[in-house]
Amino acid sequence: MKPDSQVLYSGRVLKGIIFDLDGTLTDSIRVFYEAFRRVTVAVGVNIRKEDIFGPLAEGTEPWDQAFPMDLPDRERTMREFRRVMKPAYVEATRRVRVLPGVSEVLARLRQHGIRLGVVTDSASSSLEPLRSQDLIEQFAAIVTRDDGFPRKPDSQGLRECLRRMEVDPEHAMIVGDTLMDIRVGKEVGVLTVGVLTGLANRSQLEAAQPTVLVEDVTCIPDLLNLNELDG
Repeated sequence: MKPDSQVLYSGRVLKGIIFDLDGTLTDSIRVFYEAFRRVTVAVGVNIRKEDIFGPLAEGTEPWDQAFPMDLPDRERTMREFRRVMKPAYVEATRRVRVLPGVSEVLARLRQHGIRLGVVTDSASSSLEPLRSQDLIEQFAAIVTRDDGFPRKPDSQGLRECLRRMEVDPEHAMIVGDTLMDIRVGKEVGVLTVGVLTGLANRSQLEAAQPTVLVEDVTCIPDLLNLNELDG
């Protein structure tokens, strides 16, 4: 890295990047959907991925699409689903992994002096994939559901993460896979990056109008021209 080099993007000096967790840094969305799919089939319900991903990406509950109101014996079926899903969810959590390339990207960003954070609506236990790869120490601040802040797109969690990171919004970026990540970023005034590794599809994220849309977090070093700064 060149001495005194600054990371610039979209006309701003970038000092901090805040990541969503599920579907952005880890493959939990895929793992949990597979478990969800197995359980719904077991209780006699066939679902489509878009019936689940679509509402969740927009911050709404998917139950009315997964279990339509005209489903025969709907209440009994949902009770059976919840009974079977609980152990299936616990088992699925053990199979969640950090997405390919994430470790290298985090290290590269840190090398360029960028402070890193995580804001997730999941519990702190969802950080285990990061812990198992010794990646927790890469982050200057982590805000989870257990910190007690309202879920996204409420901005309190993001604002608190920025405060802990000691980074002003005008020098920060949020990276996430849902419309809520883009909305909360816009409200706070940070740059917004949508990734296609989680819940929202391309058309949903494009409609949210992020600063930029990329395939996954491994695109970020090129996005920030880090190769040029290394020269």
